[in-house]
Amino acid sequence: MIKFSGKELSIDKVTITLPYSILDAEVSNGKIFVVYDYMEFPMDAPAKNLVCIDPSGNELWVAGNPA
Repeated sequence: MIKFSGKELSIDKVTITLPYSILDAEVSNGKIFVVYDYMEFPMDAPAKNLVCIDPSGNELWVAGNPA
């Protein structure tokens, strides 16, 4: 089971603190897909706010923004 509030993400009984507030998070095939609040990113560049992490909180990839 996955829960999130602010910057904290809880999976089963493990809580991970992430660098930005979480708008949405889903688990699929052992990976966690997180959408951060884009308003917390600098306004002068695209927000790279879709990331994939492992259950330990290690970032596996960050989605690029379309040009």
